[in-house]
Amino acid sequence: MKMKKMTLSNIYCLSILCFASSILLTHLNDSFNPVYASSEATDSLQEESCSVMYVGKEASENGLPIIARTGDGRNSLIYHHVRRYEKDEFAKKEYKGANGFSWNMPEHTYAFTGFPRCSCVGKTLHWDVSTMNECGLAISATLSCSSDSERVLKFDPFVATGISEDNIAGIIASTSSTAKEGMEFLASVIDQNGSAEANIVMALDQNEAWLMEIYSGHQYCAIKLPDNKVTTIGNEFFLNTLSGFSDENIIASQNLFSLPKENGFAVFEGGEENKNMHLFHTYAKPLTYKDENEAITIDACHMRTWRGRDLFAKEDEKFDYQTSLKYESFFSPSHKLSINDCFTYFRDCYQNLLDNPDEKYDLFRHRKEQGALRSVAVETSYQVHVMMVHNDLPKEMAVEAWISMGNAYSAPFVPFNNSMTIFPEEYTHEVNSYGPDEMSAQYIFRSISSLVNIHKENYGMPTQKAWNIFEDIWKQQYNFCLNKAHELIKENKNYDAKNLLNNFLFDVQTKAISEAKFMYNDLLSHYMVEQKTYKENITDFVPKTDIISFAELYDYKCDIKDNTITLTNGDRVVTINYDGLSSFVDGKIKCEENEADFKIHINEGKYYGDIQLLNEYLANGKSLKEPNYDELLHRGQQGQPNSNLTLLYVLLPVSLVVIVASVTLIVLLKRKKKNNATYKK
Repeated sequence: MKMKKMTLSNIYCLSILCFASSILLTHLNDSFNPVYASSEATDSLQEESCSVMYVGKEASENGLPIIARTGDGRNSLIYHHVRRYEKDEFAKKEYKGANGFSWNMPEHTYAFTGFPRCSCVGKTLHWDVSTMNECGLAISATLSCSSDSERVLKFDPFVATGISEDNIAGIIASTSSTAKEGMEFLASVIDQNGSAEANIVMALDQNEAWLMEIYSGHQYCAIKLPDNKVTTIGNEFFLNTLSGFSDENIIASQNLFSLPKENGFAVFEGGEENKNMHLFHTYAKPLTYKDENEAITIDACHMRTWRGRDLFAKEDEKFDYQTSLKYESFFSPSHKLSINDCFTYFRDCYQNLLDNPDEKYDLFRHRKEQGALRSVAVETSYQVHVMMVHNDLPKEMAVEAWISMGNAYSAPFVPFNNSMTIFPEEYTHEVNSYGPDEMSAQYIFRSISSLVNIHKENYGMPTQKAWNIFEDIWKQQYNFCLNKAHELIKENKNYDAKNLLNNFLFDVQTKAISEAKFMYNDLLSHYMVEQKTYKENITDFVPKTDIISFAELYDYKCDIKDNTITLTNGDRVVTINYDGLSSFVDGKIKCEENEADFKIHINEGKYYGDIQLLNEYLANGKSLKEPNYDELLHRGQQGQPNSNLTLLYVLLPVSLVVIVASVTLIVLLKRKKKNNATYKK
């Protein structure tokens, strides 16, 4: 076959075609998101040690309602990761559970972000601890509870292939757009397929929060949560009567009231009307139930329910702990609660109670001696989430979630948003087999917890205070970005607002990983050095951070000269003097008349120092520097180069190179042809 002669115009056309094809392939590549392969499931595992917290919007510091929960397991390393489920990913498919549960999904399903267990954790399909979808709906599922087997389950047993904890958060997020709709959908699933377990499920949208208690195979009750109240719950049902709730704020199973009445186990409070049925005393296992060894087991759950009231309730709603006392479902807080208060609850180990000599805390000490004290913070927490939904943002970017991937006692709460589609690699990494995996964010955070638990008093609180500092900084920066996002939204620049939030959050998540890696190595070195003394003289761990980058957060200029680091912000000057350039050196931090000892760790050209002292000296009277909005906006979405800039800076130069090379080749060929013709003559 004889080829046509290639002309210069042909070359240009071909180059333009290549350029256009490159653009098309780029967009196709961006939109393609392969679904990961899930392992087949054979059984259902219900966790039995989670804790819940709810804060109504009128009881909240920022006017936003909060739902929060720990995801606790049976061991300290239940691997999970972050996963973006695409729009219509489950459309017209069979949604399967680990116990044989299945549900035919509708024609369209919502995109959502979930935190599923990794494939190495049993044979779970999509066991999401928490989810948040494109409609601004946040789901926390579940809090495992105990129904009375002698009464309730005798007449309405659980269904082996009914809906269970492993699939509730995901199936609601993919099918429901509001909290109430989510409860109605879950109710319809239980009506048709039954429930395999006793659970509490929470849902939150831009307007309201709902909670459902699932008591048996087909009995449940959901309520709209009150705006002016707070509650904390540890693995037990908590609803009393429904007398304070209007009919439109209740979703109940058809036989919720008739089943107990007909079978003689209904308990009423204030008259035998449906709304006066005491749901806890009717359906729940009694507060003083005992296990086969005759040991009271309810305290492990009941103490955690009581503890939130003890920490946050008004004085007239507080009382001493009693195993057999059923509390009111909700309480009024002593002050407007913030997400910091949620962090406090989930990091609580009852230490101040154990240290208090008052005899009313003897039960706590007795349980500790028995090895049966179950505090809110526990080593087997594998995820803790605190979620809010902003009512003044577009739904697709309204959910603000603070996630601790590991024991919150020594791991940070890191911010996420329901609009994110790309995350740092450590968060999306799925662990396929048990063992060390330094690519997993959870493994990185859990490593710190493992060391902290060796000497909890000396390592735990310093580590926690260090994360508190970063969390406060990230919260302020998030609020800065939210203010900027609101400005962009008013200008009809929703994409830019989303881009700004996503890039900021991507950076924070990356920062949390880098700080955790350094903290682990620093703590491990501290631990190994102190073991030379055979634990006779264990000192407090001093968490450190990069001095220069931390100072930049408060807009300090840095100068390093003659073993002195000088940090300047306006008229405030902080100096850090140190001796020599070895890895660990003694020094002093000074500002005006204040001075303190300050050890420095020099590593790979960076200077690391005590984060608490740094924060004390640098933050004094100085505001946090706002993020670089221009850089975040022009970088592109979720930490990636801007797509338009990518086309300009990558594809166009390549095409130009092709054009230039082609033109050069034509010129050379013509010149060669001319020379050959001259030679023949």
